[in-house]
Amino acid sequence: MRTKMFFLALIAVSAGVLGRQNSDGNVAAGEGVFFGKGNCASCHEINGRGGIVGPDLSTAGTRTPEALRAKILNPNSAAGGRGGGAPLVVVVRRPDGREIQGVRRNEDTFSLQLVDASGQLHLLDKTKLAEVRRETRSLMPQDYATRLTDADLQNLLAYMSTLKARDLTKTAMASIPGGVTYEQLRNSNAQPQNW
Repeated sequence: MRTKMFFLALIAVSAGVLGRQNSDGNVAAGEGVFFGKGNCASCHEINGRGGIVGPDLSTAGTRTPEALRAKILNPNSAAGGRGGGAPLVVVVRRPDGREIQGVRRNEDTFSLQLVDASGQLHLLDKTKLAEVRRETRSLMPQDYATRLTDADLQNLLAYMSTLKARDLTKTAMASIPGGVTYEQLRNSNAQPQNW
Protein backbone atom coordinates (compact mmCIF):
# COMPACT_ATOMS: atom_id res chain seq x y z
CA MET A 1 0.00 0.00 0.00
CA ARG A 2 2.81 2.39 0.91
CA THR A 3 4.59 1.63 -2.38
CA LYS A 4 1.40 2.28 -4.32
CA MET A 5 0.89 5.66 -2.59
CA PHE A 6 4.53 6.59 -3.22
CA PHE A 7 4.14 5.69 -6.90
CA LEU A 8 0.96 7.80 -7.21
CA ALA A 9 2.66 10.74 -5.47
CA LEU A 10 5.63 10.42 -7.83
CA ILE A 11 3.32 10.49 -10.85
CA ALA A 12 1.48 13.56 -9.51
CA VAL A 13 4.73 15.44 -8.88
CA SER A 14 6.08 14.47 -12.32
CA ALA A 15 2.89 15.62 -14.01
CA GLY A 16 3.08 18.95 -12.18
CA VAL A 17 6.70 19.48 -13.22
CA LEU A 18 5.95 18.59 -16.84
CA GLY A 19 2.90 20.86 -16.86
CA ARG A 20 4.95 23.83 -15.60
CA GLN A 21 7.72 23.05 -18.03
CA ASN A 22 5.31 23.16 -20.98
CA SER A 23 3.54 26.29 -19.79
CA ASP A 24 6.80 28.28 -19.81
CA GLY A 25 6.44 29.09 -23.50
CA ASN A 26 5.08 32.32 -24.93
CA VAL A 27 1.67 31.70 -26.51
CA ALA A 28 1.83 34.70 -28.89
CA ALA A 29 5.33 33.72 -30.03
CA GLY A 30 4.10 30.15 -30.52
CA GLU A 31 1.28 31.37 -32.76
CA GLY A 32 3.95 33.22 -34.74
CA VAL A 33 5.95 30.00 -35.10
CA PHE A 34 2.84 28.10 -36.26
CA PHE A 35 1.84 30.67 -38.89
CA GLY A 36 5.41 31.78 -39.70
CA LYS A 37 8.81 30.18 -39.18
CA GLY A 38 7.49 26.66 -38.56
CA ASN A 39 5.37 26.79 -41.73
CA CYS A 40 2.80 24.56 -39.95
CA ALA A 41 -0.12 26.49 -41.46
CA SER A 42 0.86 25.49 -44.98
CA CYS A 43 -0.68 22.07 -44.19
CA HIS A 44 -2.66 22.42 -40.95
CA GLU A 45 -5.53 24.73 -40.13
CA ILE A 46 -6.59 26.27 -36.86
CA ASN A 47 -10.06 27.81 -36.73
CA GLY A 48 -10.37 28.01 -40.50
CA ARG A 49 -6.95 29.58 -41.01
CA GLY A 50 -4.28 27.50 -42.74
CA GLY A 51 -3.94 24.55 -45.09
CA ILE A 52 -6.06 21.47 -45.71
CA VAL A 53 -3.46 18.75 -46.24
CA GLY A 54 -2.87 17.77 -42.62
CA PRO A 55 -5.32 17.35 -39.78
CA ASP A 56 -7.23 20.34 -38.40
CA LEU A 57 -5.43 21.33 -35.18
CA SER A 58 -8.17 23.55 -33.73
CA THR A 59 -8.44 21.12 -30.78
CA ALA A 60 -4.75 20.18 -30.48
CA GLY A 61 -4.71 21.30 -26.84
CA THR A 62 -6.86 18.32 -25.87
CA ARG A 63 -3.70 16.25 -26.29
CA THR A 64 -0.90 16.36 -23.75
CA PRO A 65 2.09 18.59 -24.48
CA GLU A 66 4.24 15.44 -24.46
CA ALA A 67 2.09 13.83 -27.19
CA LEU A 68 2.22 17.05 -29.26
CA ARG A 69 6.00 17.27 -28.86
CA ALA A 70 6.40 13.61 -29.88
CA LYS A 71 4.25 14.10 -32.99
CA ILE A 72 6.11 17.26 -34.04
CA LEU A 73 9.56 15.72 -33.59
CA ASN A 74 8.63 12.30 -35.01
CA PRO A 75 5.62 12.68 -37.31
CA ASN A 76 5.84 9.06 -38.49
CA SER A 77 5.07 7.69 -35.05
CA ALA A 78 1.55 6.78 -34.04
CA ALA A 79 2.05 8.69 -30.76
CA GLY A 80 -0.46 11.44 -30.22
CA GLY A 81 -2.47 10.54 -33.29
CA ARG A 82 -6.21 10.14 -33.40
CA GLY A 83 -7.30 6.64 -34.33
CA GLY A 84 -4.05 5.11 -33.07
CA GLY A 85 -2.42 4.33 -36.40
CA ALA A 86 0.64 5.77 -38.06
CA PRO A 87 0.00 8.29 -40.87
CA LEU A 88 -0.74 6.99 -44.35
CA VAL A 89 0.58 8.49 -47.58
CA VAL A 90 -0.67 7.36 -50.97
CA VAL A 91 1.79 7.40 -53.86
CA VAL A 92 0.46 6.94 -57.39
CA ARG A 93 2.51 6.47 -60.52
CA ARG A 94 0.99 7.53 -63.82
CA PRO A 95 1.69 5.64 -67.06
CA ASP A 96 4.17 8.38 -68.08
CA GLY A 97 6.20 7.68 -64.91
CA ARG A 98 5.22 10.83 -62.96
CA GLU A 99 4.46 10.23 -59.31
CA ILE A 100 2.01 12.07 -57.10
CA GLN A 101 2.08 11.59 -53.36
CA GLY A 102 -0.48 12.86 -50.95
CA VAL A 103 -3.16 12.15 -48.40
CA ARG A 104 -6.20 10.15 -49.46
CA ARG A 105 -9.46 12.08 -49.24
CA ASN A 106 -11.78 9.57 -50.89
CA GLU A 107 -11.52 6.28 -52.70
CA ASP A 108 -13.78 3.70 -54.24
CA THR A 109 -13.29 0.80 -56.62
CA PHE A 110 -12.59 2.99 -59.64
CA SER A 111 -11.41 6.38 -58.40
CA LEU A 112 -9.00 7.93 -55.94
CA GLN A 113 -8.96 11.48 -54.62
CA LEU A 114 -5.84 12.72 -52.90
CA VAL A 115 -4.44 16.03 -51.76
CA ASP A 116 -0.72 16.61 -52.32
CA ALA A 117 1.62 18.58 -50.04
CA SER A 118 0.82 21.82 -51.90
CA GLY A 119 -2.90 21.39 -51.18
CA GLN A 120 -3.88 20.50 -54.76
CA LEU A 121 -6.71 17.98 -55.08
CA HIS A 122 -6.08 15.20 -57.61
CA LEU A 123 -9.05 13.24 -59.00
CA LEU A 124 -7.65 10.03 -60.42
CA ASP A 125 -9.09 7.15 -62.41
CA LYS A 126 -7.48 4.08 -60.82
CA THR A 127 -7.81 2.04 -64.03
CA LYS A 128 -5.47 4.51 -65.76
CA LEU A 129 -2.72 4.44 -63.11
CA ALA A 130 0.41 2.32 -63.40
CA GLU A 131 0.67 1.87 -59.62
CA VAL A 132 -1.05 2.81 -56.35
CA ARG A 133 1.11 2.39 -53.25
CA ARG A 134 0.34 3.08 -49.61
CA GLU A 135 3.18 4.03 -47.30
CA THR A 136 3.09 4.23 -43.51
CA ARG A 137 4.71 7.64 -43.19
CA SER A 138 3.72 11.26 -42.89
CA LEU A 139 4.04 14.07 -45.42
CA MET A 140 5.07 16.28 -42.49
CA PRO A 141 8.73 17.35 -42.55
CA GLN A 142 10.98 15.20 -40.37
CA ASP A 143 13.44 17.97 -39.43
CA TYR A 144 11.60 20.08 -36.86
CA ALA A 145 14.18 19.10 -34.22
CA THR A 146 16.77 21.07 -36.22
CA ARG A 147 14.46 23.58 -37.95
CA LEU A 148 13.09 24.96 -34.66
CA THR A 149 15.07 26.10 -31.64
CA ASP A 150 14.16 24.76 -28.20
CA ALA A 151 12.48 28.11 -27.46
CA ASP A 152 10.50 27.94 -30.74
CA LEU A 153 9.30 24.44 -29.90
CA GLN A 154 8.40 25.44 -26.33
CA ASN A 155 6.45 28.46 -27.61
CA LEU A 156 4.70 26.35 -30.27
CA LEU A 157 3.66 23.83 -27.60
CA ALA A 158 2.41 26.64 -25.35
CA TYR A 159 0.25 27.98 -28.19
CA MET A 160 -1.07 24.57 -29.24
CA SER A 161 -1.90 23.71 -25.62
CA THR A 162 -4.39 26.62 -25.58
CA LEU A 163 -6.39 25.10 -28.44
CA LYS A 164 -9.05 23.15 -26.56
CA ALA A 165 -12.02 23.66 -28.94
CA ARG A 166 -12.76 25.23 -32.29
CA ASP A 167 -13.36 28.97 -31.84
CA LEU A 168 -16.31 29.61 -34.15
CA THR A 169 -15.90 33.38 -33.96
CA LYS A 170 -12.40 33.07 -35.40
CA THR A 171 -13.52 30.43 -37.90
CA ALA A 172 -16.32 32.68 -39.19
CA MET A 173 -13.86 35.55 -39.69
CA ALA A 174 -11.14 33.46 -41.37
CA SER A 175 -10.28 34.42 -44.93
CA ILE A 176 -10.72 31.51 -47.32
CA PRO A 177 -8.79 31.89 -50.59
CA GLY A 178 -11.32 32.29 -53.39
CA GLY A 179 -14.20 32.25 -50.91
CA VAL A 180 -16.56 34.74 -49.35
CA THR A 181 -16.21 35.61 -45.67
CA TYR A 182 -19.04 36.07 -43.24
CA GLU A 183 -18.00 39.71 -42.88
CA GLN A 184 -18.31 40.28 -46.66
CA LEU A 185 -21.79 38.80 -46.67
CA ARG A 186 -22.88 40.87 -43.69
CA ASN A 187 -21.54 44.09 -45.22
CA SER A 188 -23.01 43.45 -48.67
CA ASN A 189 -26.61 43.72 -47.46
CA ALA A 190 -27.32 40.90 -49.87
CA GLN A 191 -30.90 39.73 -49.83
CA PRO A 192 -31.65 36.02 -50.17
CA GLN A 193 -32.80 34.95 -53.62
CA ASN A 194 -36.23 33.42 -54.04
CA TRP A 195 -35.79 30.33 -56.12
